Amino acid sequence: SDKNLKKDRKKADPKAATLAIESMPVEKWKYDEKKAPELADGKEHVGPMAQDYAKHVGGDGKTIDLGSAVGLVMASQKDIADRLKKLEKQA
Repeated sequence: SDKNLKKDRKKADPKAATLAIESMPVEKWKYDEKKAPELADGKEHVGPMAQDYAKHVGGDGKTIDLGSAVGLVMASQKDIADRLKKLEKQA
């Protein structure tokens, strides 16, 4: 993830990331062995559906780019940490 390999960099909006995560359904699920035999591992997974992720933050609606998903969570965490600091100062 070397910054020297990237272009068109700009800061993420932590508040927008939190709003996207707050409004995105997160479910438990298993892969359907008939529709996705190559992915079906019999295990329960947790996460948003690709269609919901695309609706809220972009994407192809079929997959979720895990690198970008981690970045979204990190941006949201910054927003939550800032909110917590403000609340602690008020207490």
